Amino acid sequence: MMDKEEMERRLLEADAQKWYQRFEVVKGSGVYTPGCYMMNPERKLADFNIEPSYFKYKRVLDVGANAGELSFFLEDCGARVVALDPYDPDRNGFNVVHSIRRSKVQYVRASVYDLDPDEHGYFDDVAFYGLFYHLQHPLLALQKINSVCKPGALLIGGGTSCDRWLHANDDKSWKIGADFQRITKRRIFNKRVLGAETLNDLPLCGFAESTFFRDPTIWFVPNRACLVGWLKASGFEVDMILVTNSPLFHWFD
Repeated sequence: MMDKEEMERRLLEADAQKWYQRFEVVKGSGVYTPGCYMMNPERKLADFNIEPSYFKYKRVLDVGANAGELSFFLEDCGARVVALDPYDPDRNGFNVVHSIRRSKVQYVRASVYDLDPDEHGYFDDVAFYGLFYHLQHPLLALQKINSVCKPGALLIGGGTSCDRWLHANDDKSWKIGADFQRITKRRIFNKRVLGAETLNDLPLCGFAESTFFRDPTIWFVPNRACLVGWLKASGFEVDMILVTNSPLFHWFD
């Protein structure tokens, strides 16, 4: 393994790239990529009661890999990883980290819509984090993912939902919206208008024509019931779905 100074030099030389993910390049090195978002893959696996050793020897697809935080973590778990992303790996930081690590992760520059079992093969497991709300065609994407899953394959993932918050379709209203958890049957007296226990029992999806949470790349923001419906309609069985921290309490100016 190259020394810390050499790692830092290599990252510095790649500083002109647009970094997003921040993670330790090599475990225990103390050297981190200069991004702003920390995914913490081990904690995300713990949310689903999955031990890192589960992935050993498995062929795993990381959809929307970006700089490769999850891909390289899964490689450290012993998986054979394919990182799928439409962007240039020289521009998102993936290649420099790959080189430093002397990694065997395979980077496939393609869209999730391009997934094809004849070209990409089949996978034991698929990771699908932080992506579905960026897609213009989320159902198509999930169907494509399902097409490359082996029988019994595990799909894990996460992303923004509207279970807790939905605001108007503009950048100025992101702090003024609807907190859906506060809308209950007790507050809605006309049962002919709404007969569900809570609003979130209905499969609802927000649409962001221009921007959502100050992000112009977000399109559809489903609630939990809608996301479960998408998954089932795409051929998946849903074993577990969690609603974790809401952006309602995490404003970044």
